[in-house]
Amino acid sequence: MIRLIQYVYLMCLSYKLVASNSYFSQEADDNKNSKINTGIALILKSESIKNKIENPSGYGKDLTKELYFFYEELQVLLKAIEETNFALTDAQLVTLKALVKEGGPSYLKAKVSNGLLIGKYGWTSIELNDFVEMINDSRSVWQKIDKTARTKNIV
Repeated sequence: MIRLIQYVYLMCLSYKLVASNSYFSQEADDNKNSKINTGIALILKSESIKNKIENPSGYGKDLTKELYFFYEELQVLLKAIEETNFALTDAQLVTLKALVKEGGPSYLKAKVSNGLLIGKYGWTSIELNDFVEMINDSRSVWQKIDKTARTKNIV
């Protein structure tokens, strides 16, 4: 996790240096930094999801909401990568590079204990199956993102 934060921090510094040396106005710099911060937030959200899987706390519905949100963001990233006109925002590019460097969203590598999730979140077998399906769907989208990004030499 520390390596990921260091990498993201360095990525942000490089973008900030490029932005500050360009002809962009301060408003454009602020907008670019805002987009980069959004990318960082998404990367950190992945780690948060992993922690909630491995050390369940709070409510299961919050975990599934976060997981679904992240899945939707992966879908948006995949669509941007698949666009022929290379429509990635700065935030998406920062997110993509950091995720590729780490081998994908960290929650896809979480150690899942079905019994622990059922016990802590009070899930039924149906809710657990829905959760597993969301993880598998996220993994499938991530694999498409990784393959497409490498094929198009984006990362």
